[in-house]
Amino acid sequence: MQNFTNTLSSLLSVALTLVLVLLFVSCDTIEKGNYLTPVELPETKKKVLIEDYTGMKCTNCPSAASTIDSLKKYYGDNIVAVSIHAGVYAKPSGIFVKDFRTESGTIYNSNFSIDAYPTGLVNRTTYHNKTKLDYSELNGAVIQQIAQESQLGIKITNHWNENNRNIEVILDIPIFKEITDELKLQVWLVEDSIIAPQVNGSAIENNYIHKHVFRDALNGTWGEDLTGVSKNAVLSRTVRYELPISYVSNNCSIVAFIYLTKDKSVIQVNELKIKN
Repeated sequence: MQNFTNTLSSLLSVALTLVLVLLFVSCDTIEKGNYLTPVELPETKKKVLIEDYTGMKCTNCPSAASTIDSLKKYYGDNIVAVSIHAGVYAKPSGIFVKDFRTESGTIYNSNFSIDAYPTGLVNRTTYHNKTKLDYSELNGAVIQQIAQESQLGIKITNHWNENNRNIEVILDIPIFKEITDELKLQVWLVEDSIIAPQVNGSAIENNYIHKHVFRDALNGTWGEDLTGVSKNAVLSRTVRYELPISYVSNNCSIVAFIYLTKDKSVIQVNELKIKN
């Protein structure tokens, strides 16, 4: 009986040793595979620009805004959304005293032939043979775009001067792949969390929160030519802007994107608050 007990004890000891060895090897393998150790991913992922053409007197526009909020929550910073107020529903009247319209926004509205609100553009590309999308089509268009490989990146660095309200935007643009098409760089200012009335279905919300409102094009309505593009190059551009006193600096962000000159389709976008 004593021999049996000793044998059983030895077997259990060997088994326990094997289990510990396997666990050690397994943990080592997992760590080498970066499953447990947090790693900083390279900024090569493709981000998606959603342009939301909207207005304060548009009955279905809050539904589109809610859909975009859901997409941003799900996809995180892979989604950059900008609300462009233009057209008949954006014209101030009555209690709708705030004017979110801009000269550039009106030009975009006309250029892309926006004639119904809300209308969404996703990287200004086609989805089911359409460029102008209903908010119910946004998710499918985002999936189509976000699955593509990035050709370049955009890193934004903002230098904010509280005293004179000047913002210096430094853009570093690494080129990952050979690109033969002509490109343009666009830099926008957007403002978040603006309280103002909004029609929502059959009701009016007096304290509606307007998000990511397009405020200005910092380097011109259609941006500037991006020259010197070649594989493995890192381009640098600087844009300066004086923030109007009526804009809340804590709620403002810079949106920078690069698009093809030939069809205005966006190939990369990024966003960063002016005050971090």
